[in-house]
Amino acid sequence: MERIAARIALRSARPRDLSGLRRTLQALPQIRASVDQLELHSARPLLEPLQGLECWCELLQRALIEEPPLLIRDGGVLASGYDAELDELRELSRGADAFLTELETREREATGINGLKVAYNRVHGYYLEVPRSQSDRAPASWTRRQTVKNAERYICEELKTYEDRVLGARERAL
Repeated sequence: MERIAARIALRSARPRDLSGLRRTLQALPQIRASVDQLELHSARPLLEPLQGLECWCELLQRALIEEPPLLIRDGGVLASGYDAELDELRELSRGADAFLTELETREREATGINGLKVAYNRVHGYYLEVPRSQSDRAPASWTRRQTVKNAERYICEELKTYEDRVLGARERAL
């Protein structure tokens, strides 16, 4: 417990350190009961400094998932329901696939481009991909983002807005 407390004080604690602290704090009532039951009077002074830590135990139980990742940069440390804004950001990030599928279907119907796909890459972000043979059907409201061998890639205002929200949400959720 001292080592974990030192890491917390130095702001170098990892998620699993906090999980270990939570487990230790959860065991304290049982340790106290055992000391009282066995009438180990000499051990009672050792438990005195640990009085009043129940609120920290409750906080860690609410805040951390059961088995947090090794590093905080991996994300997913805080439990669902602990922070409403974080829950909203996670839901936005999880709902990305449904939105993209719906946008792809809607744009296919609106433009008549059967080969239209909505995709993502790390360099250009989200884009609408249209086969080169059908690129003349792309609406003027779309902005060309990239030309590849057999296709043109575009961005529309709705997709750009969504991209900003989703990528920002993923970054902030970490």
